[in-house]
Amino acid sequence: MFKKILSGLILAVLLVSSVPAMAAQGYDVQSVESYSANDNMVFERTVTVTEKGGSFEVGFVTVNFPKDFLTKDQYPKTFTLRVCAKDGEVGIEASPDTNNFLKPVKIKVDAYTGFLYDEVTNQNIFVNVKKQTIIATHFSWYRFR
Repeated sequence: MFKKILSGLILAVLLVSSVPAMAAQGYDVQSVESYSANDNMVFERTVTVTEKGGSFEVGFVTVNFPKDFLTKDQYPKTFTLRVCAKDGEVGIEASPDTNNFLKPVKIKVDAYTGFLYDEVTNQNIFVNVKKQTIIATHFSWYRFR
């Protein structure tokens, strides 16, 4: 009787312990056939910034505008922030382009692994972005390292 209980317990432990190992294997990007292929994976947000500044999230990126980062006559300023890829390079684009901030804007990028739309190849690509911080003195296109 004790052998049956012990055998059942060992079998249960082996089954439970093998599940996390199988789940940790992940997936092969080449074998992914459907991830809503019709959806362009772009993170985009339009924000209006006043002289008080502010913090805005765009997907896995947070853009921090300091107080009085532009001259007084430029407020309120509306930006379209877009996180996407261009020819395999991941980055953030802000439009309209704006030159010479009085104070730098901090762009905090969280780690991200997943699909993003590549505007040059017109398809979603698999990317692996590391956590980083970018100090922007003007707005245009900033590539993530």
